[in-house]
Amino acid sequence: MPMGATSVLAMLGGGGVYLLSRQSKASESGWLVPACVFAVMQPYTLKLLMPINKRVMNGEVPEQEAHETMDRWWSYHLWRTLAASGTFVFLSYLLARK
Repeated sequence: MPMGATSVLAMLGGGGVYLLSRQSKASESGWLVPACVFAVMQPYTLKLLMPINKRVMNGEVPEQEAHETMDRWWSYHLWRTLAASGTFVFLSYLLARK
């Protein structure tokens, strides 16, 4: 499954759990956090990472720019990784709290 589809499923899943929990007395608003994080990750990835990915995959990055280009990609990817890791820790907390 492509990474974008996985993020969309995570976003919909988090939002779905929140909506279903609203029907019970114990609303789980914490599930909106991962839904929002993954919703923001989609345009972030498409706007910042995908253009670099396409240039690298198409061989459009000159050798003298390769290191700088990959450093820029890594810094963008680092923020995405930190957001996903933080979301994982937060969801683990929510599940352990039950």
